[in-house]
Amino acid sequence: NNFTSGNTYIVRADATIAATFTKIPTNSLSVVAGEGIASVTGSTDPVTLNSSYPITATPKTGYTFSTWNADPSANATFENASSANTNVTVKNGAVTVTATATENLHAITVQSSNNNHGTVTKSADKAGIATSITITANPEEGYRFVNWTTETAGITIANATDASTTVTATA
Repeated sequence: NNFTSGNTYIVRADATIAATFTKIPTNSLSVVAGEGIASVTGSTDPVTLNSSYPITATPKTGYTFSTWNADPSANATFENASSANTNVTVKNGAVTVTATATENLHAITVQSSNNNHGTVTKSADKAGIATSITITANPEEGYRFVNWTTETAGITIANATDASTTVTATA
């Protein structure tokens, strides 16, 4: 005999009644700090499909927020993927969104301070916070190197009296 849900039946003997279950889809949102990101907020489990959730990323010092990416990409859309504070809509299943940032690079200039009686070189044209570059002074014949100086705040010279030393941006 087949029974139909919602109908009432009189049971006149031992009976076995089976319940049928179906898995509830697992929909989750994981928010991850990628390259250059100090912290993120917004992870949620479970989520309601096609609902919008706020997400926030805070870049590390010396970095600027770049973008949000979703994995898998088809499972989410962003209100504004270029904004550190935005909303994400989960379209299907579990999704991981990752915030990334780019390092702020600053031009480094080295020069001779007195009539160019020598040459100066550097290992890089730009540097970010906590990035060290090597600077080297080569005096002309008849001259000697004295020291390195800077009036730029946030620059540390490892050894100002060495002709070849490193400089590091600290702020």
